[in-house]
Amino acid sequence: GKALLRAIYFYFDQKLVIFSMARLVGPALAKLMRIRVTQQSFRSATTSRKTVRSGANIGVMAAAGMSSGAAMLYAKHRGSSGIVHAEGGIPAAVRAPSTAAGWQGADADGNVEDLGGGPAIKECMALGKAVHVHRCPTGTLEFLQAQSDPDPYQHESIDATVRAMSSQPMSRHPPRFLIMSGSLREGSHSRRLAVETGRVLAAFGADVKFFDAKGLPIYSEDLDPNFEPKVKELWKLLHWCEGMVWISPEYHGNYSAALKNQVDWMPLNSNGVRPTQGKTLAVMQVCGGSQSFNTVNNLRTLGRWMRLVVIPNQASIPVANKQFAPDGTMYEGGFRARVVDVAEELYKFTVLLRDQQSYLSQRYSEHTTYKSGPEVRQTQAGAG
Repeated sequence: GKALLRAIYFYFDQKLVIFSMARLVGPALAKLMRIRVTQQSFRSATTSRKTVRSGANIGVMAAAGMSSGAAMLYAKHRGSSGIVHAEGGIPAAVRAPSTAAGWQGADADGNVEDLGGGPAIKECMALGKAVHVHRCPTGTLEFLQAQSDPDPYQHESIDATVRAMSSQPMSRHPPRFLIMSGSLREGSHSRRLAVETGRVLAAFGADVKFFDAKGLPIYSEDLDPNFEPKVKELWKLLHWCEGMVWISPEYHGNYSAALKNQVDWMPLNSNGVRPTQGKTLAVMQVCGGSQSFNTVNNLRTLGRWMRLVVIPNQASIPVANKQFAPDGTMYEGGFRARVVDVAEELYKFTVLLRDQQSYLSQRYSEHTTYKSGPEVRQTQAGAG
């Protein structure tokens, strides 16, 4: 016990350090005990321990960095609900006024009710409520009315939003994915990665289609899409899919021209319908050498511009020519595991969001008549 206390003992000016540790004793949790150590000396600290009751254990937990404002937390007795609550203290210099007694019953977010103040809060309070058409996000009340809600105005903001998003059951049909690769080369690694990703999604029961960019003309406004078979094929697939995967090799630190050309042919508006807005997107890249994330990062920007919901996960495959077996399948390992991670996340996000596209894509700026602000010389409003 003394050796352990010596290893973790820290000197704090004018501070009281509480040490506590808990461990499992057989199948039952040992009761927690507190050890108080004063600054007087190590010897007095070791003699200040309380007597351990039968079946209980002694523990130690040191909170380092108190000088920088880190809080000490120690375990509190487990309540009847079985939930362990935490409490602790922070230095007076950084302590909010109402936390003088410590973080009593600190919750998951750190019990920050008294934090986050400053001039911004004062400005918000001085300016008052922001001008807005409704008390709910744009489209909420209209969506509830369309769902035959007798009085959508009776709901609080959060309640109305949840009702709008849960008013209809989630679709049960297999999610539909379009996979696009950014290489035209036969046996390209980005195409092999596209196939591997498609196989994973198909294993989850998804409907998967691939767009072959061979024959797709270089984008030009002089070309009529209605007379370009590959453009018409791409547009049909865009309307059909509920989520997409973009995979590109990295050329000179960025995605390929073949991938960008496919995106250039995607319309933001087609017969009054935005075929990409609100749909999900996963991005991946293959590298000839060391791992890079330039392409996936830039694909994220491109996907956001197309009003797609780009999922958080992504995959970058280094030394791509070493990652695939002769039959084209991807070798087992950490990089393939990451590809599966991305496919799983895309599948889940798509199932979650596909029925909410019409609601989530409602925009205040497109449904509201508002006063004109200062004159700004700009040819058109940003699509983002």
